[in-house]
Amino acid sequence: MFFKNKTSRDKDYLAWIRTHSCQICGLKDETIASAHMGTGGKGIKASDYETLPLCYEHHMEEHAGRESFAGKYNIDIWREIAGFNGRYIVKLKNNG
Repeated sequence: MFFKNKTSRDKDYLAWIRTHSCQICGLKDETIASAHMGTGGKGIKASDYETLPLCYEHHMEEHAGRESFAGKYNIDIWREIAGFNGRYIVKLKNNG
């Protein structure tokens, strides 16, 4: 990952993630959520940098089983997360 702290919190990053379309169906509306995908551990929320934009339907489906979700939609969750992290870093550099 590009960010050090596994429990990092960044409300600006989450807001930016929610500006994107659902990674599964392409829906882009107010139901888009920053779906935490990381392995925070029991009782520990994953880092905000380990999120993907998902619509409500796909976010709930992902909660039912991440591995089956990734297989069903043929998505490499960590590759997608790394892509968003990289684009965010570029955004910060260009706007900083």
